[in-house]
Amino acid sequence: MATKYPNDIDSYVPKVDDVDVIKAAHINDPQDAIMAIETELGTNPKGDYENVRKRLEAIELWLGKRGFMLGGLVPLLRYQLRKTETYTLASGEKYARAICFDGTHIWVALDTTPAKIIKMNPENGSYVTYTLASGEKYARAICFDGTHIWVALYIAPAKIVKMNPENGSYVTYTLASGENYAAGICFDGTHIWVALRTAPGRVRRITKVGGTIS
Repeated sequence: MATKYPNDIDSYVPKVDDVDVIKAAHINDPQDAIMAIETELGTNPKGDYENVRKRLEAIELWLGKRGFMLGGLVPLLRYQLRKTETYTLASGEKYARAICFDGTHIWVALDTTPAKIIKMNPENGSYVTYTLASGEKYARAICFDGTHIWVALYIAPAKIVKMNPENGSYVTYTLASGENYAAGICFDGTHIWVALRTAPGRVRRITKVGGTIS
């Protein structure tokens, strides 16, 4: 019988020497299963880790620290373990500057005027584009806080966008005069942190709710 993997697990009946007659299917079926596994995992599935299990454990730990639900683990693992794929955006959607994952979709920040944010399906590369308002340009960094997408804009004064991943609606927080050029952004489990490319450099902390800047 043909292999059922990866949709199900194959089962085999043990063979006994001098009792069972070995037929071609007894060899071909396990070979089909092995080929299905290799196709699903792709080449070098362990990456830079000791083995595949270590890589999966590292990804699961990474997601757990960021509060992702287990359901968000499956598409990420499939995306990381498959063969390399390239998805090309439409004309005018250029200068991909930063990228993050929300448990379901890949988000890409475009360093354009105005800035554009791409929400991409990692399974097939289909995507939607959210274009920010005039004057909200140069998206240089992006992160996910478990609920919203946050985008840092490299302008003066710097602006930070908090976007609803369901529909692309957003609010914009503008930093004070002299707080320029947001070049990096991350989430620590409680607050949003923004790195400013000033001299000397500055780091600002923003609350998830209300956008209070400190």
